[in-house]
Amino acid sequence: TAFETLRDPTKRAAYDEDLALKSKRKASKVDKAVLVKLSEMEEILFEEEGGYDGGTGGREHDEYYDHDADDFDDENCQVAYCYQCRCGDEIEVLQEELVEKKDEKYSDDSNVFECPSCCLCVRVEVDMELDEL
Repeated sequence: TAFETLRDPTKRAAYDEDLALKSKRKASKVDKAVLVKLSEMEEILFEEEGGYDGGTGGREHDEYYDHDADDFDDENCQVAYCYQCRCGDEIEVLQEELVEKKDEKYSDDSNVFECPSCCLCVRVEVDMELDEL
């Protein structure tokens, strides 16, 4: 339990060391993140039910829509932004994630997203208005 870990000096030292290492790794990713403007990312719409794969780049399950089409119905759609990674995969970011984080302005890992296939991290600079569907 937590109490036993914090009470035992040896276990507490190991816990503190592990916590410091995790914090250092997170800071390293954030510091090395490549700055990408939102306006440079591709905007996609997808069906809300099971369409978005959490940024894994697996488009085989996504159903994309042409939002300029006359028969477009955006009720069941969400917006995501895609950045083509150097490894060939894509970093996908939900618009709602950006809306939630817009008040955090570069604090810690705000707007930093990692490629699912490699170690590249991007920091998304929101340089345009986010339209809410």
